[in-house]
Amino acid sequence: MGFIFKFFKELNSAENEKFISLALVLGLMAGFLPFFNIITFIILIIALFLRIPFGLFLASWGVFTFVGALLDPLFANVGYYVLTFKPLVPFFEFLYNLPLMRWSGYNNTVVMGGAIIGLIFAVIGYFVLNSSIKIYREKFFAFCAKFKILKWIVPQEAKKGKTVRVSAVIAFFVLAGAVAAVVMLFLDPVLKSATQFVLSKTLKKPVYIQEFKTSLTSGDLNITGLYIGNVKTDSVNMKVSTYYLLWKKFDIENLEVNNIHFQKSVKDLFKKDKQTKKTAAEDKRFNINLPKPDKVLAGYKLESVEKIKKLQKDYEDFVVLKNSIKKDLKRYKEKLAKINDEIKQLDKDIKKIKSLKDIKNIIKRVDNIKKDLKTISSDSKKYKSQLAELKDKILKDLDEIKKASKNDYKNVASKYDLIKRKKYLKFAESLLKPQIQEYIDKFYGYYTMVKPYFPKKEDDEVKRSKGMYIKYKDHIKYPDFVLQKANLSATTKKEKFRLKVSNITTDQVLLNKKAVLVLTSTSDYYKSAMLKGEYFKNYDLKYNIKKLSLESMNIEKLVFVKPVIDINGKGVVKAPKYGFDTKVYIKSSSLAYKGSKQINDLIKNIKELYFDVKVDGEGKKYSIKINSDLDNKLSKIMEEKINKQIAAYKKDLKKLLDEKIKKELKKTGFDQKQLKELDEIKDVDSALKILKDKLKKYSEDKLKEKLQKDLLKKSVNKYLKF
Repeated sequence: MGFIFKFFKELNSAENEKFISLALVLGLMAGFLPFFNIITFIILIIALFLRIPFGLFLASWGVFTFVGALLDPLFANVGYYVLTFKPLVPFFEFLYNLPLMRWSGYNNTVVMGGAIIGLIFAVIGYFVLNSSIKIYREKFFAFCAKFKILKWIVPQEAKKGKTVRVSAVIAFFVLAGAVAAVVMLFLDPVLKSATQFVLSKTLKKPVYIQEFKTSLTSGDLNITGLYIGNVKTDSVNMKVSTYYLLWKKFDIENLEVNNIHFQKSVKDLFKKDKQTKKTAAEDKRFNINLPKPDKVLAGYKLESVEKIKKLQKDYEDFVVLKNSIKKDLKRYKEKLAKINDEIKQLDKDIKKIKSLKDIKNIIKRVDNIKKDLKTISSDSKKYKSQLAELKDKILKDLDEIKKASKNDYKNVASKYDLIKRKKYLKFAESLLKPQIQEYIDKFYGYYTMVKPYFPKKEDDEVKRSKGMYIKYKDHIKYPDFVLQKANLSATTKKEKFRLKVSNITTDQVLLNKKAVLVLTSTSDYYKSAMLKGEYFKNYDLKYNIKKLSLESMNIEKLVFVKPVIDINGKGVVKAPKYGFDTKVYIKSSSLAYKGSKQINDLIKNIKELYFDVKVDGEGKKYSIKINSDLDNKLSKIMEEKINKQIAAYKKDLKKLLDEKIKKELKKTGFDQKQLKELDEIKDVDSALKILKDKLKKYSEDKLKEKLQKDLLKKSVNKYLKF
């Protein structure tokens, strides 16, 4: 709304329409560009120098800044097209390699797009606005002149003035000189305050600087007495090469940070918060909790039980058949008794034979008896065969049950054998792994904290005042950032540190030198410590600590008394993958374990131990492998104990299995005595034999012979009587 009032005020004034148009288009061009930009600053200077309505220029700038923010995606696309347009690339490359040009930001997509679109609109708008304002004034002022009441609107003819505000130019240079003088006088206090403010906001801690000195000509920076929270640094000295700044390249020739005083020692940084003490309990991780035989047996499908079910069916068939045969045999016994009576009757009838007819009658009766005996004998054999067949099946079932029982025992007991063969004990890994994971996660947290300060690749995201920078072939063969040399020293209550750094850069290949970082330290409780890192294409690390002496050291419930520790390690980082191999040697006056008396008894006499820790990973995903001679020594006793318990459990398992099979057999009602041959069959067979023997004398020839003898005897008796 203010812009509209301002515009109409100038429109109806005596001001030259060219100046009004120029104020509007210059505001448009400035609004289409990011605020903090050299081109924007140049437009502002031009607006100050020219005799244009400066208030209208500022109002126009404000309006078109809002419009420009909405048009940023368009500016970015146009700027990208122009900056990558092949015929223009050599020209832009030429500009890119000129001193100071990179500070202009011309190679930014938003800047270039905004400048081009702003210039096009400015040129067209200038002529259109000139004509429009002129036509508007001629018609509107002519109309107002006809009426006395409106004549006051018509402005008096303005005096012709110069295009350039000479006073403004003079004032600018005077002001610039004054600013330069003030800067020279007050630069250090201003930079000191700015540094304190930025550091306190970034680190979220109070920052105080005692003395701050700079030299723009030599590129030196000297800070004395830097306090960040409770940490004091005696001095910071930095020398920057001003030559490469012309191409927006930062070359720190030397950086010295002397005597950083930390209140806490390295030990304090790794101390854990004290937790409430818990009553000592047996370490369940290393107790031998093998599954009990009854539970193992309960979860297993026994083959022998299936075989018992088959036995039950066969035995039931045997009993049913046996009972059926008994009924038949009872009937046969009754029949044999009748046959025996009939034979007795035959014996009586033989004595009464008088003719061949009687013989034939007896023979017929004998044949019928023989036929019945044959039928009974055949059925007896059939019953024997059926019973024998089922008996064989039952005996086979019993044999299979025995075999299945052995197989069941073997299969169930094999679960204990698997436990026995398994590498069940990784004592060192279980103790160290949680702490190593904690340190890795802590290191990753530090890495995440400093990651935003690492150099980033340009992405396609377009932001106001940033955009995307197009890079051209750089004829200045030097990286954008180089720290040639740096030395840092620090002290804590018990340690001294010294850090030497060389050739740290954003482009190691271009610099063609290895980046080297060497951190050394001495302390009251270790002889020396060293961390060395080199980087060219990969990060190569070496580190060691010699003769680290402690009163005691706890790894969970493992307690080292007066240990002396040596650590040697190396690592390779090829982002995002990394790998570390660390060997730790510990000599201790004694060793104790609070979690298990048995383990404590084993390790209490151990004086020396080694650990080999390997970490391989990618990003947050990593694996940890730990080997130690402690595992071998513990494994031996644990194996003996497990073997002893397994043997006892196997014995119990065999007993339980036998009891279960007996119980299942009992459910079937199986009785071994029932498999004996039936006495009824024996009785029938015996009776059959006796009866068959009795029938032998009833052959036709013998009967005829007997008849002849009887007849002859009767004839002789008659003759003698005669």
